[in-house]
Amino acid sequence: MASKNSLKDVFFALDDFRKIDEETLRWNGPHLGGPFFLKRLFGGTTFALSYLALKHMIPEITVEKMQLNLFRPGDAEGALDFSLVPSGSRTLFILTVLQKDKLIALARFRVIPSKQYLMKSKIKPWAQPTKPVSHYPILKNMRDMAPHPSVASISDRRFNNEWLFNLRPLDWNHFYGVDLSRKPVQTFLTLNKQEIGSNLETLDPVAVLLMAADFMVFQSAKNVHKLGHRSDECVAGSTMNFIAYFHEIDGFQAFDDFLVESHLDSLGHSCAYLPGRIFDTKGRCLMTYSQESFISSGIFTDARL
Repeated sequence: MASKNSLKDVFFALDDFRKIDEETLRWNGPHLGGPFFLKRLFGGTTFALSYLALKHMIPEITVEKMQLNLFRPGDAEGALDFSLVPSGSRTLFILTVLQKDKLIALARFRVIPSKQYLMKSKIKPWAQPTKPVSHYPILKNMRDMAPHPSVASISDRRFNNEWLFNLRPLDWNHFYGVDLSRKPVQTFLTLNKQEIGSNLETLDPVAVLLMAADFMVFQSAKNVHKLGHRSDECVAGSTMNFIAYFHEIDGFQAFDDFLVESHLDSLGHSCAYLPGRIFDTKGRCLMTYSQESFISSGIFTDARL
């Protein structure tokens, strides 16, 4: 989400894998840090890099579904090793993700012969935007997105200039939790081109969708937490499981505007279930996903919202 490394350096290296052996690729970084702990690896990076690593190993495949299980938070320092595990299947591929010899994630991919077999989605945005993207103001101060007052001590540069995405909420009252109605949080989202500054024509834009999904996970949870008069669980949480279905992989680029809908479906026993959808500005559903996040024990252990 944020980084003590420059976003330009991160994206310059994002597609730069080193071959270790026939089944293993290494990515040396630099890494993106988490929103509150810069020493913790941003989960969206693990999603995106796992996808890119498989595409490097087997360029001709088309991924239809991706499932990733995270076992521990990654470190924002240290190489990531992506190793292909024999599955005995031509349609199922498995990658282990190791850092410093510790397993941090397991990624499973279901592939299809051609992109023409992708499951097209007829889902439309919950509320179709009626005005162009430029009409909606950009969130200028990223502190306003953060759910915990401790972030006030972090530098203006990190929050105002070096965030991965620029956000344009469609309904500001709902985004901030003033309106606590149970509906998806809708936000236009665009890579922060001013800070990234790289030519990303060669980057598979599906990687951007995967990072966007994890980037927006906090906001939908924040509003439900506010119903329970709590906020600390957002800071102590981390992603556990993630599933994505890809419906469109053509007709969009890394720096395009995307409409993200995120929603907290259920919360209880230290886990939150968060489904979401990502659309292009034409209303095509590009990706649907669901995410399960761990929340620190002792908070909401008996509550369901």
